[in-house]
Amino acid sequence: MSPFFCKGYFFILLFYCIQFFLHCQANNYVSYDNSVAYHGYQSFQAGEVTPEEAHRIGVETAKRMWGDDYEIVVTTHLNTANLHNHIVLNSVSFRTGRKFENHISDHYKLREISDEVCREYGKSVLENAPFYGGDKAYWVRKSGCVPHKDMLRHDVDEALACTIKPFDFELYLRSLGYQFVRNFKYQHPSVIAPDWQKPVRLSSLGKDYSREAILRRLQSQREDK
Repeated sequence: MSPFFCKGYFFILLFYCIQFFLHCQANNYVSYDNSVAYHGYQSFQAGEVTPEEAHRIGVETAKRMWGDDYEIVVTTHLNTANLHNHIVLNSVSFRTGRKFENHISDHYKLREISDEVCREYGKSVLENAPFYGGDKAYWVRKSGCVPHKDMLRHDVDEALACTIKPFDFELYLRSLGYQFVRNFKYQHPSVIAPDWQKPVRLSSLGKDYSREAILRRLQSQREDK
């Protein structure tokens, strides 16, 4: 399957998604816990890769990590100097019904595969960088030195561009790996990502990201449909 290009914004490639929906209907493979998907990042030094190279590296990394047992979405975002991939994995295999457990050992394996693929393409890797730590050195650098709020603001903008209802907006952010600590029933919706120590209020992103501002924008988009 070939990737398609969206509005100069990102590349996207979906693995086995049609097969997944058909297979789920036939075999009732469903995850009953809260982890319906997992979200990973893969970033590159500024000017080191073209969008096409970054996307190929992301796709190859996903294939080596999960083979052809899981449906995966790989997007290559072009909105920062540090091109970066988002890899979203459905937690349940459409072939076997097995749930991906996401152990710490899987984090290390994904890092090793990512570094291996990058080296094969002649790209730099972070040698001997701490995997976990108080300063989150590895993840901060791998995400292109993008602060949490900047990354969240970007993903909220993406979710707003693709949805018209609050429920769909929340679902879109969840598909990117965020969890809602407080949803839109509360005055200050807040989310947390897997590698964050504490949640972030959407309203802290700026006046255009308050609960009321987001709901107004979604309503306006519904009326425009």
